[in-house]
Amino acid sequence: MDQLREGDLDAATPRISRRGFLGGCGALLAAGVTADLSGVAGRAAAQTPGVNPAVQRLAFAFPGTPEVGTLLGARGGGIRLDALATGGLAVAPDPVTITFNNQMTRTFFEWFFGAARATVNVPGTDVQIIGANVGNQELYRLTLRRARVAQVAWPRLSTGSAEVLRFGATLVPESASYAYSGGSTLSRPNAAIARALTCNNFSLGIQGLEAESARVTRIDAFTRRLSPLPGANSTLVSSDALRLELPSYAAAAFFSWQSELLAGKAAERIGVLQFLSSDLKSVVGRAFLSGLSVQAIDVAPTSAADGATVVAGSTLVSLNVRAIDFDPASFR
Repeated sequence: MDQLREGDLDAATPRISRRGFLGGCGALLAAGVTADLSGVAGRAAAQTPGVNPAVQRLAFAFPGTPEVGTLLGARGGGIRLDALATGGLAVAPDPVTITFNNQMTRTFFEWFFGAARATVNVPGTDVQIIGANVGNQELYRLTLRRARVAQVAWPRLSTGSAEVLRFGATLVPESASYAYSGGSTLSRPNAAIARALTCNNFSLGIQGLEAESARVTRIDAFTRRLSPLPGANSTLVSSDALRLELPSYAAAAFFSWQSELLAGKAAERIGVLQFLSSDLKSVVGRAFLSGLSVQAIDVAPTSAADGATVVAGSTLVSLNVRAIDFDPASFR
């Protein structure tokens, strides 16, 4: 999966235990959901006669509420025991990484995008990941208490690719609990909430460079790291550079911007990244970018950050991004 590369979600978080409740055997399930339960599903089915043990769906929910969408993948969530110098044990849950697309409910996006904003004293939220079989019968439920969003992984966007757009996130809970379930049937969210977006339908607009940024053909995948701790200062937020590929004839304005920045004559700019419907006629997702400045320009690139070949006659522009603010109401 070249949109979210191995390690994108794990670089700034503790190592995920392979003994976790959700793991990584990579079995391809009928609904496109991947998860390794390390035998957990089979044991759950043994306790629930008549229930198909094959996990076909990973649902996401808030405790006491209906499901708010189907995850494309999840791993982590085990309990880690670390020996202390005093001879005792420190108990902590491993982070959980989740992958999802735009086919989640607005309730999910309002929570997720709100949690992904960098503010001081952001409280964690109790969330649940539920494994269900092909009949949508619940097999197990992993509850993450006071979970905070520690990382957000953006997919690679490219006009030459029709892959499904996937987002990723790392959740760091204060505690976790796991329970087998009795085979109750889950209520699926409205299947008509959205059509799956593909990574080739997007538009980028940068203040003062609207015409040039509209010619961007590729935005490399990048990770935004947040502090998962209560009371953390927003200055602890970091982000990879926003790497853009565009035709070289459209790069002159970025060179001018960089020269002005070096001379102290230009300020940071703002921008907006929009995800578009398949017919490119309507906006189905939007993120606002602020604190944009030119970090570097590669005039003779041969490959992008993920190793993909760059189109001949293209220039790569790397931008610093100080803040990203999502518009949850636009995701539908």
